[in-house]
Amino acid sequence: MEQREHRTPAATKGVLQVLFAALLWSTSGVVVRGIKTLPFIYLLYRNSLTAAILWPFCGGHKLKQIRSAWKPLVVVSLSYSLYVGGFVIATRLLGAATAIAMQYTAPVYLFIFYLFRNRYISIRQEYPKLLMLCGVVMNAIATIRDFSFPMLLPAFCCGIGFALFTRAMKRLADLDTFFVVAVVNAASALVFFLLAHPYDNYHVLLITKDELFIIFFASVTVNVVSYILFGLGIKSISSLEASCITLIEPVMNPLWVLLILGEAPSLTDVLFLLIIIVSLLLEVVLVFRHDNHQYS
Repeated sequence: MEQREHRTPAATKGVLQVLFAALLWSTSGVVVRGIKTLPFIYLLYRNSLTAAILWPFCGGHKLKQIRSAWKPLVVVSLSYSLYVGGFVIATRLLGAATAIAMQYTAPVYLFIFYLFRNRYISIRQEYPKLLMLCGVVMNAIATIRDFSFPMLLPAFCCGIGFALFTRAMKRLADLDTFFVVAVVNAASALVFFLLAHPYDNYHVLLITKDELFIIFFASVTVNVVSYILFGLGIKSISSLEASCITLIEPVMNPLWVLLILGEAPSLTDVLFLLIIIVSLLLEVVLVFRHDNHQYS
């Protein structure tokens, strides 16, 4: 019987980097729920500040990399814009628990894509995703009953964008992480400027000093530090493992909102979040079983 390979120091470091990135991401719900700035305007300032902070560390020679990798950079930038835009709007409309749970339904959309492509399903291997899909359907029915279907669309965009972003980032593993995060945030800031521009008739792009301080804090922690750690960590581990490690985010995000802002999630939100967490845990079990079988 062959011995299973031990985790390399680089892989262990990658796990810790992705874990700490997820902990920083989990603070975003508090920021989004605590600030009154319109979502697109908040994202315009946050992503612009992130790009401005990182750009001096990129170096002029990095601009040549845009020409050689512009297609994956466009995909990452658009998927990132879809992901964070959907998350912020869903957090405002539906609450932190629902928004973060919908973000982590990313495997569902990949599962549906492969299902239509291969026209085959293995219940034994895919039951966690089926459970997650049931949770999404239940949450959609509950949300439509209490609100309306358009209010759920940003949450779906969040999950789809996160799935595309996680996969697309793997294609940029050879590029400098500072450069990738700076370009992605600069490009998404342009996207949100175009989306926020119609609201500027009454000069709502102007924000207070307190709001600017909060957004600057979010730029440094949620964007700069966390995405650099995630970009470094995902180079040493798989996309699936990264998705499993970041499971700490959906647990902590609504908890921070409860502890700091005193906003408790509804029973429906808690049930939906638990379904997603259990589904992801089952996915982890399947992956470990597969690895053990492969190396035995």
